[in-house]
Order: sequence, then C-alpha cells, then structure tokens
Amino acid sequence: MPQNPILLALLAELGEPLMSVSLILPGDEDPMTDPYEIRQRLEHHVDLIIDGGFGDLKASTVIDLTGDEPVLIREGCGDPTPFLVEA
Repeated sequence: MPQNPILLALLAELGEPLMSVSLILPGDEDPMTDPYEIRQRLEHHVDLIIDGGFGDLKASTVIDLTGDEPVLIREGCGDPTPFLVEA
C-alpha cells in the first residue's frame, strides 16, 4: 500500500486497484527520481505526468502472478512474503 498522498487520492477516486512500479528505463540502472528529468525524457511518450516531487532510489518489489505460483522477479520496497508460496 503506497504512502504517497497523490497515489492515495488517485486510489480513492478510482475505487479499484492501480498497478505501479519504479521507473527504470532500458539502459538505466537506477529508478528515475527527478521529476524534471522524467518530464524531459517522457513527455512525448505518455498521456500524463503528475509531478509529485523527487522520488526515492528504492526500486519496487515485482512479483509475477501470471502463472500457477507467484515468482519473485525483483525484491525491493514492499514485503513479498504475503504473495509467495511457503516451502
């Protein structure tokens, strides 16, 4: 569950889940954190950019839920334990 007030407001308005991950573009090693750089690099590729200030360098945890069992793709922010099958 995010602690960002912008995301919490979006979730409240949508009334349904929203998927989001850290923005690491091909060729980059770290997530993008500077809102000005994000706008400069992506403004012609996306419909909307919401400037919520500088982000964090911690990448999101990513879990693949498309198969029969969850697969941890990347461990970062967020505890993956509730989604993983215990051995």
